[in-house]
Amino acid sequence: MRRAFLGLAFSTVLFFFYVTRSSSWNLSLSDNVPHSFSQASISNSSLSSEFFNSYSPVVPKITIINVFRNPSHPQFHLPNFMASVRANPQVDFLLVKYTQESEEQDGKGCMSVPGLAETPNAREVCLSSDEYWDMHAEWICERWNDCAEEDVELLTAKMKSRAKVDLYNTFFRPFRAAIFSRWVDPRTLIWGITDLDEMWGSFNRMFPWDLAPSFDIIAAASPNQWDDDILVFTPGHMIFYRNAPYVVSALLQMPNFRTMATFLKDPFLSYNSDEAEWSHYTILNTNLTFLSFPAIIWTDGHISTCDGVFGFDNVGKKQTRPYQYVEDGSGKQSMLTLGQRQGFIQAVKDQRGRTKRLRDGQQKQTFTNLGHEYEVTLQGGSYTQWLWFSQEFSVHYSPNHTRVPRYDVKRYVMRRAPNGPVTERVEPNPPIYVHITPDPTEEQDQWNDVRMGEALYNHFQTEKYRSFWSLPETPLKPEEYMFVDRSTGVEIWESDGRVKFSSLLDLDMGDENAI
Repeated sequence: MRRAFLGLAFSTVLFFFYVTRSSSWNLSLSDNVPHSFSQASISNSSLSSEFFNSYSPVVPKITIINVFRNPSHPQFHLPNFMASVRANPQVDFLLVKYTQESEEQDGKGCMSVPGLAETPNAREVCLSSDEYWDMHAEWICERWNDCAEEDVELLTAKMKSRAKVDLYNTFFRPFRAAIFSRWVDPRTLIWGITDLDEMWGSFNRMFPWDLAPSFDIIAAASPNQWDDDILVFTPGHMIFYRNAPYVVSALLQMPNFRTMATFLKDPFLSYNSDEAEWSHYTILNTNLTFLSFPAIIWTDGHISTCDGVFGFDNVGKKQTRPYQYVEDGSGKQSMLTLGQRQGFIQAVKDQRGRTKRLRDGQQKQTFTNLGHEYEVTLQGGSYTQWLWFSQEFSVHYSPNHTRVPRYDVKRYVMRRAPNGPVTERVEPNPPIYVHITPDPTEEQDQWNDVRMGEALYNHFQTEKYRSFWSLPETPLKPEEYMFVDRSTGVEIWESDGRVKFSSLLDLDMGDENAI
């Protein structure tokens, strides 16, 4: 009965999609949760061609998925995240929202995400708690091919229990494209995972398009890797997989997922299993090819725009004076003077030109004849630096700094062939220094001589917990710039450097109050 009920449920989902076809849609299984199904059943196969005709005629290079629960705290970052999705039309974004049982008892549905309805390359679906977990149980039972009807309820109960610890459901993250395949264009060759407390930069300029088709897994990494031991892991905030059945099959060989018996019996995976158990297993115990590439903003000072994200640091210099906020002409306070703000804006424009890739498929090659590649040895369970998960799941290697430079390079770690050796490749990355010329009346400070670089995305993992963290409800416009110092504040500048918005740390009160 339960399986038949699910079949009707999923057919109803497709019926709603069929009658609300548009370039951007909000698919909800009901207006009120919980619900009952009364619509006529329509088979999946009868709608498949209609479903995919609703997509843009340009096949998306990448489909990126996020699973979203109603948040318990303000989500200031969401409008800007959606603005960055709109700025990358070659990426198809799927948001899978689901409600909690306690919310359903109170009659609450899925939260509306600001800006999604205005985003042509975004899709969303709203599921109840039962629908969400039943999809997981049904999918994995089909893979095991040995579930009885009553097993679905056992598996669903197990997964719900596990989710109380693993709040972001990381133990199923590597399978999201497979589980939610009815909402993923099958022409997608690469699918990925993202967090929402991010701003994407320019995929056109910063994603390794020329390398991506050659790897099963593509992991975003930090560029500032110059330690003696370098951690290698599959990050939960940005990772990509080849959209192929053999990748799913390889990952399902993880002991916890091989059979229903092991899934029910084995210990829970940790609350960040994608970066711990899954990472360890994928890198050391499968023959899947992988590439780890520098992708994330790493600096305390950074600028996010709808056309790229950029990091700035002062190369280890101590600031020559504490912040003394200056008044902007609009009456708003700023961490920087007008001359400095205008200097940063010009530096961003210059950097876009430096990193611009050829369009229309003629992409610049990521690897050059100046790069150096050599074999490295991966070590499991022995990384001794700071970790946010159990050491037993760590994977690292020790680069040969006598053969390759420690600094001013981009590091790539990869397994190019199944069961092949793991190599590190370093590409020259000469530092770009920017002198932000102050007005004659401005005193020299830490932001007048900085190093900068561009990255694929910015993750506000630290900023969102600071007391100053606040942003307007309206998203960034194409000509606006969001400047952040992670310890001090956030500002939004107009194209001429004038401050449109600022939320700054109260220097007298510390991090307990924001201006």
